Amino acid sequence: MFEARVPVRRVTLAMIAVMVMIFGLSGCERSPDPNPSPDLSSRADEIGDVLSALPGVETVATYYRKDNSVQRLTYVAIMADGATDEKAIHVASTLNDEIGSEFDNFDRGLTVKQSGLTIALRTETAVESLKHLPSRLRALTSALGVGGVTWFDSWDDRYSEDILEIDSASGSPFDVITAVRDQFGSEEIQLRLDRGNDAQWSVTFPYSVQAQDKLESAVGTDLEKVMQRIEIDGDHLTNLTVTVDSGPDVVGRLEDIIDRADSGTSAPWSFNWSVGSSRSTDGNLLTGGHISVGSCDYAHDSAKEKEPSQFMTTEAIKAQTQLRDSYDTCP
Repeated sequence: MFEARVPVRRVTLAMIAVMVMIFGLSGCERSPDPNPSPDLSSRADEIGDVLSALPGVETVATYYRKDNSVQRLTYVAIMADGATDEKAIHVASTLNDEIGSEFDNFDRGLTVKQSGLTIALRTETAVESLKHLPSRLRALTSALGVGGVTWFDSWDDRYSEDILEIDSASGSPFDVITAVRDQFGSEEIQLRLDRGNDAQWSVTFPYSVQAQDKLESAVGTDLEKVMQRIEIDGDHLTNLTVTVDSGPDVVGRLEDIIDRADSGTSAPWSFNWSVGSSRSTDGNLLTGGHISVGSCDYAHDSAKEKEPSQFMTTEAIKAQTQLRDSYDTCP
C-alpha cells in the first residue's frame, strides 16, 4: 500500500520527483502478503500532524508505503520562509522521538525543503546531517549562482553514494565540478548535473584535479556541443554518449571524438552515438550504436547483438562494425 497525504496546493513537481527517487514508485501489481503486519498508516498521519505543528514548518507531507517488498515511511517538511536550520533540526529530532519502535522494520526518511534546498535524508542520520549540510549546500549555490540544489542520502543498496543534483547551472560543467570538489571532493558522492539542452553529467567523487584537467583539455568546448551524456567514476571516464549531424564521413568524425576522449582518460570505457535523431525517420531503427573502447564488454547474447538489423539502420551497423574493428579488443 502506498499513500501520500499533503494539501493539494503544495504538491509540486519537485516534490513528486523527490518521492519517485526515494520510493521507486511502480505500477506493478503484487500478490497479497500471507502474513501481513498491522497497518500503521493512521499512526504515520499522527506523526505528520505533530511535525506540521512545529515552529518554522509550513506544511508536511506524509508518504507511507507498505507492500510485499517495501516498507517505507517518509515525511516531506516544507519550511516557512526565513526558518532557521535549527528549526529543521528540531523537525528531525522530533521525528526520531515520535517514530519509536513501531516502524523498526520500515525504511524511514525525512526530506526538508528550505530556501532553495531539497535535502532527503535517512531519519537515523538526519539530525547530524542537518547540522552542517545546509550551510555547505548554500555555499555551493552561492558559488555557482544557482537557485537551488537537491541532496539524496544513500538509501538501501540502490545508491552506494550520496547524490547531489544541480539543475541549470551556467558556465562550464568543469567549473561546477570544481565548486563541488571544494565542498565535497574528499567524500564519496555522485554529482548529477542537468544543464537543460546541454549534456547531462554524472560524476562520482573523489575526482582529482589532475584527472579533471586531463579530460577538460581533451574534450574542449567544441566536443561539449555534441555530447548528450558523460559519466565519470573516480578518475575514469566510463561512458560518453554523443549525437552528430548526418552527412559525409560520419565514421571519421566519430573516430575524432573517440580519439580525443580517449586521450583524456584510460580504457576501458563505453561510447554510444546517434546520427541526427536517435531513430530513423520511420521511428523504428536506431541511427547509432555502441562501442566498448579498449575492451569487449557487450551483451553478446542479446537480440541486438545477434540480430542488429532488427534494431539498427544499415548505415549504423556499418559504422559500428568499422569502429569496433578499430577500438574494441574482441577477437
